[in-house]
Parts: sequence; structure tokens; C-alpha cells
Amino acid sequence: MTWIKFHCRQWFLGSTRWELTTEERAVWVDLLARAGLNDPPGQVDFYSLEQLAHQFTISVELLQNCINLFEKCRKIMLNENCIKILNWRKYQSGYMVKKARRKRARKPPGDDITFLTKNEKSNIRISSQNRGEERRSEKIRKEETRTELFAENEAFSAPSRPEILKDLWNEICTNLPRVISLSKRRIQQCKVRLKERPLAEWEEIFRIINRTPFLCGENDRGWQASFDWLIANQDNAIKILEGKYEKAKVVPKSWRGLKQWIEEEGMEEEENE
Repeated sequence: MTWIKFHCRQWFLGSTRWELTTEERAVWVDLLARAGLNDPPGQVDFYSLEQLAHQFTISVELLQNCINLFEKCRKIMLNENCIKILNWRKYQSGYMVKKARRKRARKPPGDDITFLTKNEKSNIRISSQNRGEERRSEKIRKEETRTELFAENEAFSAPSRPEILKDLWNEICTNLPRVISLSKRRIQQCKVRLKERPLAEWEEIFRIINRTPFLCGENDRGWQASFDWLIANQDNAIKILEGKYEKAKVVPKSWRGLKQWIEEEGMEEEENE
């Protein structure tokens, strides 16, 4: 391939804009261009990271960090000396389809339909009808893809990004108090947290919180994880993913009342003595 398709709306409004830094986005574009030159396209074959970093005119350390991040964001899949671009056919298939059509449309020099037999003319008409069906199917597929992309971009548009965490919390963390609104401080904290990890990881964090008894209040203090506690810093999310609170000692809510009653009874007996 001598060129690749570049989706402008996805680039400006999609998740890549806030998942990657300026340097990382530059490496991502170089990787796409290099995948377009590869045979077969859609992947990057290389001998070593040093050789690939030299082609991109960047440091090996930056390239290694970008590869790790792209894998984490599910943009690529690394297999020994090959980097496969995920969803390549989804975004680049239109060019290959049109290329195949152009090849079919070319007639060899001196070809003249006048000298064809009836069967050959009939085959041409059938082939033409099939191409018409293919064009209609392709048009429908493009419309569906455009609709899906528009819906996805709307979900990740700049004004609604902080709202994503609030909505996910209310949807998943049903064992904890709901978040009613976002203050300016909460909005700022949500923006910072969304830059630190992809949305899929936040969904997993919320699910862990909701199924962990300790975080839902079953502890000796009756403490519950709150939305503000989670977004206040990056350490709390890391502890949750590492399973720190899943191993914590659980104290059923009914036992806390019993413990308090026993302590109060003990104090009364001491006073009577």
C-alpha cells in the first residue's frame, strides 16, 4: 500500500487523543504508516527494536514504552519480531475492496465485446449485476460503520468524559451510595484519572469494588469506599487492582452491633463492681 486511510473524527474525538501523549501519538502514526508499507500490510515485521527505533528516529526506550502502552490499550499485538495492528481490516478494508474492483474493471488491450459469444455476453451481464450488488452491500456497510463511529465518538466527546466515570459508578457499584453530580474538583480529578488508565480498566475496578465485602462496609469500622476516595489519587485504584482489599478481614454488619453491645455491657459491669 502506498497510502493508508486516516479517520479524522476518530483521531480528534476518539480515545487515542487522551490515552496517549504527543510523543506516543507520533509513534502511533509512524507505526500505522510502517504497517501500510509492510507485505502483507497491517503488521510491522522487524529484526530488532534498535532497527525499528532507527527507522522512526526515536530512542529504543521510547519505542519499548510505546509498544507496552499500545498493547495495554489493545491497539497492537506483539508476536516475537512482528507487531500486528488490531482492527486494521476494519479501518483499511475499503481501500483494498476498491483496489480489487479497479483491477476487475480494467479490460485487456484489444478486448471488444462485439466479438464475444452469447454465453460470454451473458456472463458479463451476470458479473455486472454481481458488481452492482457488491456496491450496494458496500454502501450499506459503510453507512453502518459511520453510524457506529459517530455513536462511539459521541460517547468520548470532550464535554462528557468526566461523566463517564460517574455513570459507570452508578451503574456498576449498586452496593454503594450513588453519585448525584460532579463538582469542579471532581471533574478535574476524573480527567486526571481517565488519562492514567483506559475506560475498560475503570469498569473492572468498579466491578471489584462492588463485589468486595470490605469495600462495601463489612469491616470493623463500617467504612465504605466512596467515589471521592477512589478518584482522589492513583494509588487507591492500583491497590484495588492488586487485590489488597479482597484479602482484608471481613466483619459482617450484624456482628458490629453485637460487638458494640458486648463492649457496652462490659463497661456497665465494671461500673457496678
